[in-house]
Amino acid sequence: MDRTFWEQRWAAGRTAFHRPDPHPLLRRHLDRLGPPGRVYVPLCGKSVDMLLLRQHGHEVVGTEFVVEAVHQFFRELGAEPERREAPPFESFAAPGITILRGDAMAITRDHLGGAIDAVYDRGSLVAVDPARRTELADSLRRVSRRQGRILLVTLSYDQSKADGPPWSVDEATVRRLFARHASIEILDEQPDPGSPSLRDAGVSEFLERAYLIELT
Repeated sequence: MDRTFWEQRWAAGRTAFHRPDPHPLLRRHLDRLGPPGRVYVPLCGKSVDMLLLRQHGHEVVGTEFVVEAVHQFFRELGAEPERREAPPFESFAAPGITILRGDAMAITRDHLGGAIDAVYDRGSLVAVDPARRTELADSLRRVSRRQGRILLVTLSYDQSKADGPPWSVDEATVRRLFARHASIEILDEQPDPGSPSLRDAGVSEFLERAYLIELT
């Protein structure tokens, strides 16, 4: 994960990956996260998916290392967050939603106030350098309770034509990362317009896929 790259993207307003509305795959499959509980959203940016999760009764905790993304989230929410130091993180909290600013790879249950019931990931696995995918997957299992659930949304495309981010994540990659410790179900898939930079590089087909990963 190149911190400078993402900080520059946010500073320049180059955030085409941000959706102004909740993700349709989350809308369709939110119930698969289980009853209202504590949901972790890694590399959350200013995702309005967190608002949908809160609306359905979940307590949301996100991680994000770009402080501008955190500021924009709460500013657009119209809330003044309570700020406090929570080393190695800085905590920004409003009713039902807390964002920990810092390195998601360093997260532990203690930082999150205990084990998490479920994880929702649309933004992290496709964003991190492929060399760190195993580290990220380990972090999601580390903070989850036994038999916790992960609702994972991935993007796949012809990686030979262009490099990410967002990086292509296919089914084989998801199974390599999680199958030893979980059951994996493909819930849904849909075409995606893809990022402008990838389209400019000659990539014409993009597929989003939603997985339910149930940890053992």
